[in-house]
Amino acid sequence: MRQFHDQPPNVEAALQYAGRRGWAVVPMHEKRFYTRDGVRIATRDPNIIKQWGWAENVGMACGEPSRTDVFDIDDAEAFAAAGINLDTLVSSTLAATTPSGGLHLFFEFAGLRS
Repeated sequence: MRQFHDQPPNVEAALQYAGRRGWAVVPMHEKRFYTRDGVRIATRDPNIIKQWGWAENVGMACGEPSRTDVFDIDDAEAFAAAGINLDTLVSSTLAATTPSGGLHLFFEFAGLRS
C-alpha cells in the first residue's frame, strides 16, 4: 500500500478506498458517525480526507454514494443451515471479514434504496 504523506493508518485506508475503489468515505467513532449528517458528508476528496487524523475509524457510504452495495452477514452458520453456499458467494465478489467473525460482501450498486 502506498503511503500518503505518513498519514495515520485510518486516513491512509480512507485515501485508498476513495482513490482506488472510488468509494465515498466518512469519519467514524467506533461504528457511529461523528456528526448527525451521517453519509451526507461522505467524500472522495483526498484534501478533506487528509484532515481526518482525529477520526477513530472510517466508514464507507454504501449504496448510491459509493456505487457499491454491501451484504452484511453476521451468522454464516444460519446461511449454511438454509442451504446457501457462502463459499460460492464469497468467491464471486470482494469480501471482508468483520471483527465479530461475520462477512461483508461487496457488489455493484443495484439502484435499490438502502
